[in-house]
Amino acid sequence: MSFLRALVLVVVAGVAAGCTTAAPQRPARVAPKAEVRAEPARGPQAAEPVEAGIVPLTLEQDRQISGVRQGS
Repeated sequence: MSFLRALVLVVVAGVAAGCTTAAPQRPARVAPKAEVRAEPARGPQAAEPVEAGIVPLTLEQDRQISGVRQGS
């Protein structure tokens, strides 16, 4: 009789914890991926006119000077 009582307690504890083996759960609905559109590559464009004799920095040079690590 104690085995049956223990079995009932295990089943009741499982149901209380939400561990049932009834119907399988549906998979969560996944939202569709947003369309990603790549913009065409553009050449460097200066926001302001560059004075004669001054060469603008490349992005890599700017990162080296400012101390930004690549991949950050």
